[in-house]
Amino acid sequence: MKRVYLIWGGAGLAVVLVLTLGLVFLGTKPSAATSQAPVSDSPTAQDSSSNAAVQAADPAPAASSDVLSALGLEPVQGNPALLNFKAQTLDGKTVELADYKGKVILLNFWATWCPPCRAEMPTIEKLYQALKNEQNFVFLAVDAHEKPAQVKSFIQKTGYSFPVLLDTTGEADAEYSVQAIPTTYLIDRSGHVLGGAAGGRQWDRPEVIQAIKDLAQAR
Repeated sequence: MKRVYLIWGGAGLAVVLVLTLGLVFLGTKPSAATSQAPVSDSPTAQDSSSNAAVQAADPAPAASSDVLSALGLEPVQGNPALLNFKAQTLDGKTVELADYKGKVILLNFWATWCPPCRAEMPTIEKLYQALKNEQNFVFLAVDAHEKPAQVKSFIQKTGYSFPVLLDTTGEADAEYSVQAIPTTYLIDRSGHVLGGAAGGRQWDRPEVIQAIKDLAQAR
């Protein structure tokens, strides 16, 4: 199964498509997460026909360096097709990442115990508020390995309104080989992974909002 890996090298953060099942460690998660389930290095069990349909995407257009630069993301080599996964919404509905194909997807992996994740969330909320009426854009905050009640309590207390998905099985975490959080990927409307990076960002900057809007409205 194809997986997207983030690799830290001497020249900086590079993103490559790896056809093996081994794990590449960008960095370890904070010690506060030691009670969480570890990311598995074995293939994720899922409907192979569904995933095959997602990966049979049209050839990806050249990624806009201006968009990735504005978002602070590094390009993904080859612009691979998105890797599908299933997750739960906060109200218990099961969704798949493939359900959002046709939209620009900003996919953010986070956890309630993660200080950098908490630090960037106010700017994520402002980004979401600025673009929530953009028909061809969706922001998805994917929480992995935590109990639904814990995540729901955090969201209720903080008052954030952006969409949150619960990856209780670690399927999404494993598919995208998330070894440091927050980690964010940008997926275009044709279903190709354009860029990604680990670490917090200031998502409410005007150039970020405009770059995403331009990408969502591009034909």
